[in-house]
Order: sequence, then C-alpha cells, then structure tokens
Amino acid sequence: MKGQFSFEQIISLIVFISFASYIFFVVFSQVPVYISEIRNEELRSEAYQISELLINDPGSPPDWYKAGRTLVRIGLSNETENKTNYVLTDKLNKLDSICRTGGYQTIKTAIDTDYEFSINITGSELCPSIKIDCRPTPPYRSKVSSAIIRRLFAIDQGSCYAELVLEIW
Repeated sequence: MKGQFSFEQIISLIVFISFASYIFFVVFSQVPVYISEIRNEELRSEAYQISELLINDPGSPPDWYKAGRTLVRIGLSNETENKTNYVLTDKLNKLDSICRTGGYQTIKTAIDTDYEFSINITGSELCPSIKIDCRPTPPYRSKVSSAIIRRLFAIDQGSCYAELVLEIW
C-alpha cells in the first residue's frame, strides 16, 4: 500500500488546513485594528508632548517673546519662576500675534513636529480677552485619525485660568 491515502488521512488533512486557514484569517483581520491603535497612541503621545512643551517650558531663548529675539523653541511658562502650569500673558500675546499674522509655519517649526495641529486657548470668565486660535491655512484635516488634548493652566500667578485645546493629526 505504498503512496495511498486512507479516508481518515484525507479528512484529517482537510480539518488541519481548515483550522490553519481560520487562524490565519482571524489573526490578519486584527492587524489593521492594531496598526490604527498604534497610530492613535503615537498621536496622543505627540499631542501630550506638545501641550507639555507649550505650558511648562519657557522656550528657547526664554525671552523669545521680547522684541529683537529670534524664536527657536516655543514655550509659554515663566522663565524666572519654576512653577508648573503657569504661563505669561506676554508670551500668550506674542503667540497670538504670530498666529494672526500667518505664522503657523513658524509655530510648527518652533514646536518641531511633523504633524499638523491646531492650538485653541480660551480664557475663563476672569480673563475673557484671552482667545487664541492657531491652525493651518487653509484649515485642512486628515480624516484618518486625530488626537485632542485639553489642559487647564493659570495665567500670571493664578490671576485667571485658561484652557488649552490641542488637536493633532
């Protein structure tokens, strides 16, 4: 009986191939979900890093907001005091000025990110004059995925508060 298959061998081969095919399709149907979640996690991480840079870093040079200084890295915190989540009004005003004059690319270079983003800062009832909206022009957005970070911070030693909404895509 050389070279002959029995009925049981054929059935077991079919069952094995079916089981292996099922496992293959189940595993590879989950791969796009994992890739999407990895991208979302990268976006959330980058958004948090940018928000941390904006709120808790004085920037480079620390007095970048003053006349005659060249912006290298943006940061809104006070350069003389090391307090978490306190930013200066002068730096907020300079950021607003740069954004209003079409300096989105300047801000993007100072943040040093490859992603597109929008920065929206809104003051509380105590400081309603603070309203910054910095986004690319024209305002385009990826439909694939994005991450949004919301953070509260104090302005000028806690005299008023504002919210930073940073979206990255």
